[in-house]
Amino acid sequence: MAKQMITVMGVQRSGTTALFQGLSSDKSLTAYDESIDSVIYDKYRLRPLEQIAHVFDAAPGGVLLKPLSETFYRPLENLADEYAAYSLRVVWIYRDPVNVLYSMHRQGWISLSEIGSRIHVDPWVQRNRLALQFQKARLEQIAIVRYEDCVLDPRVFRQLTKWLGLRSRSSFRTDSSSGRKNIPAAARRLIDAFSVDTVLALDHARTFRPRLLSRIKKAVVQMIAPASSPQSARTVDAGWQSSSTTRSGPDDSETELSPASLHGLKFWLDSPANSSRDPDAVPVWTDSGPDRRTAPQVPNGPHLLPCIHGRNALAFQPEMVAERRTGSPGILSFESTFNCAFLFDGQPFSVIAFYKPDVANYPPYNQDRAILMRVRSEDGAAFLLEWDGQLHASKATIVFADERFGVESSSSAIATTSPGTHRHQEWRVVHVQHDPAEGGMLSISIDGVAGEKSVITRQSGRAAEACELNLGGDADHRDSLFHGAVAEIAIFSRALDVREQRGICRYFARKYDL
Repeated sequence: MAKQMITVMGVQRSGTTALFQGLSSDKSLTAYDESIDSVIYDKYRLRPLEQIAHVFDAAPGGVLLKPLSETFYRPLENLADEYAAYSLRVVWIYRDPVNVLYSMHRQGWISLSEIGSRIHVDPWVQRNRLALQFQKARLEQIAIVRYEDCVLDPRVFRQLTKWLGLRSRSSFRTDSSSGRKNIPAAARRLIDAFSVDTVLALDHARTFRPRLLSRIKKAVVQMIAPASSPQSARTVDAGWQSSSTTRSGPDDSETELSPASLHGLKFWLDSPANSSRDPDAVPVWTDSGPDRRTAPQVPNGPHLLPCIHGRNALAFQPEMVAERRTGSPGILSFESTFNCAFLFDGQPFSVIAFYKPDVANYPPYNQDRAILMRVRSEDGAAFLLEWDGQLHASKATIVFADERFGVESSSSAIATTSPGTHRHQEWRVVHVQHDPAEGGMLSISIDGVAGEKSVITRQSGRAAEACELNLGGDADHRDSLFHGAVAEIAIFSRALDVREQRGICRYFARKYDL
C-alpha cells in the first residue's frame, strides 16, 4: 500500500499555517513545514524527490508537507506526477484576496500605495487557478477549502479531516478581515475587479461548505454591526496615536526624527545599517548608537534578510528552532561598559522597538513567551522586552536580583499591550517608558495605543554599572528564544515626549515605506 502524502497548498497569507498546524496535530503524521534550508526544502522549494524519498520512507505514518512556493514554478499536475508513487492528496486553501494582500502589506512584502496593482493581484489569481485546473483533472486528489469557512463553521475542518482519514484539531480561531477594514476603498475595488471571476470559481469549486445556519448567523452579525469601527477609522500609515490627554503641537505634523538626532541615546540597533555586512564573513554586528558597540556573530545566529519592503532586518529564522534549542542558542551579546543604572534605579528611560515575532517552526509550535531583548546589569537586575505568545501581545518586564540567594526575584514591574494587539508575523512599533514626572509608572504602547501600566515597586540595591545586552533570547531559557525579525531598537536614558515619539514613527514609516 502506497504511503500517505498530504500537501498543504495555497497562496501565502491565506491561512496555510493554521491549516498545517491543525492537520499536524494528528500524531500519526510526520510533518515537514516549509523551510529556507532543511533536509526536505531548499529556499522553500522541495528538493528533488530522489534526494529526499528515503526520509519520507523512513518516517513513521503518513507525511504532511507545506510546499507553498512550488506553485510559483510549476503546476500541481507536475508535483503529482513526481509523487505518483505515494498516495497523494492536496489540500488547497484560499482566502479573500483583499485580506491576503493586506496581510502581505503588514509583512512588508507590498507597499500600500501599490496594493491594488495587477502586479500583486495577478499572482494570486494565477496560483489559485492552478488549483481549479488540477481539480478538473484529478478531482479525487484535491480538496479546496476557504479560510473564512474554516473560521465560521468548525464542521468544515472536521469534514476535511474525515476525507483525509485523520483525527486532527482545528487551529482556526478568528478572521479579522483587516484588509476590508483598512485598505482604501479605491484599492479594494481594483482588487475585487481583478479577482472576482477567480473568487467565484473557487467558491463554486469548494469541496466542503459551511452550514446554512452558520452563514445566516454571520449575515445577521454583519447587518447589525456598526458601519465603522475604531479599526476601520485607524490609519494604516505608521502614524502615532496619542492618548486622550495628549495632543500634538501645531508644528510637528510632518517632522521625522532619527534616534541619532535625539539626546540621551544609549543604544540603537539599526538593522539596515549592517546591510553591507555578510554575517558569514564579518565577525561582528555594530549598533548605531554613540559608542558603536559590537556583538560577535555566533553559530545559529540571526541573518540580515529583506523582511520589510526590501529593507533588511535582523532575522531569527523559525526553521532554526531545533538547532538553537539543542546547540548554540544564536543569541547576540553586546557587551559594554555603558551605565545602565537608569533602567533600574527609578530614573526616566525610553525603549522603542520595531519588530515582528514569529511562532516556533518546531513542536510545540506555540511558545508561551519569546524574549526579544534582555539588558542585564552586574548586580543581576534585568530589563526584558518580549512577545507573549498566549496573549498575542508585547510585554516589558523589570526584575531584580534577590541578594539573599543570588537569583532573580519575582517581577517588580510588568507592562503589557492589550491582548491581540501583536499577533505573530505582524510588524509593530512598541514603546516602553518610565517617567517619574508622570507618576513613575512603567508604561507600554503599541503603534501609539496605550497598554497596561505597572508601578515599579523596587529599585536596584546598588548602582548598576556595566551591563550586557542580549538580542534573540536568554540562554538559560531555551524554550523562550525569539523567532522573527527586528528592524530597530533604540534605548534612551530619558523619557521621550509625544513629539519625539511621533517623529521616530514617521522616520520608520519613510524608511520602511509603511
